[in-house]
Amino acid sequence: MEVRASLQKVSGSSDSVATLNSEEFVLVPQHADDTSTKDDEKPELKIVSNGDEQLEKAMEEILRDSEKGQSSLLVDCQSPTEISDHSFGDVSASQTNKPSLQLILDPSNTEISTPRPSSPSGLPEEDSVLFNKLTYLGCMKVSSPRNEVEALRAMATMKSSSQHPFPVTLYVPNVPEGSVRIIDQSNNVELASFPIYKVLFCARGHDGTTESNCFAFTESSHGSEEFQIHVFSCEIKEAQGDEL
Repeated sequence: MEVRASLQKVSGSSDSVATLNSEEFVLVPQHADDTSTKDDEKPELKIVSNGDEQLEKAMEEILRDSEKGQSSLLVDCQSPTEISDHSFGDVSASQTNKPSLQLILDPSNTEISTPRPSSPSGLPEEDSVLFNKLTYLGCMKVSSPRNEVEALRAMATMKSSSQHPFPVTLYVPNVPEGSVRIIDQSNNVELASFPIYKVLFCARGHDGTTESNCFAFTESSHGSEEFQIHVFSCEIKEAQGDEL
C-alpha cells in the first residue's frame, strides 16, 4: 500500500511538471492577416504566470540568433553551379576588359647580329694578342718550311701577284694550347685556324726590297708532308717585329 501511494505521488508531481512546462512558455507566431505586423518583425516569446522579463529577452535573442544561422546556412549552401557561373563571369569580364599585348618590331631599328665562329681550341679572345693593321696577301705551298730563302721568295711572289688583298685580323695565342686565327675583317669570317705548335718558321722582308713591309710564317696543319706559308703586309712597318 505504501509503495502504491508513493508511485501515485510521483505520478502526480510529474503531471504537475508537465502542466507547468506547457503553460509557462508560449511561442507567439506571426499572423499573415495581421495588417499591423511588419515584414521585418521576428517571432516573440511570451512567458506567462508572471515570468521573468530578463529570461524572456534572453530567449528572444536565442530565437533571433537561430534565424540568422539559418539565413547564413542558406547562403553557404548556394549551388556550386551558381558559384562557378559567377566566378567564370568575373574572369571573362576581366579578360575582356584587359587590353591585349602586341609586340611591334620596326625593321629599321632592329639589328640581327651574327656571332663570330669560335676557334677550334675554344679559348676566349682575351687569351690571344690580336693584330688588325694587316693585309692578307694569301698563302701557298712550300717544300722547305724552315728555309728563309724560300720564305722570302714566297713573299715576293705573293706581293707581286696578289690581285685583291684585303684587311684581316690575326690572333696569336698567349698559351701553348691556343690557336692562331686569321679573320676577314669585312665579313668576320674565319679564313684559317690551326694550333700554335703547328707553326714551324717565321720570316720578314728585308729592308730595301718591295716586300720590306711583309712577314710570313709556315705551318703544317694539313699534314706532316704538306706545308703552307701565309703572307701578310703591315700598314705600319715598325710593327713587323711585334707580329713575329
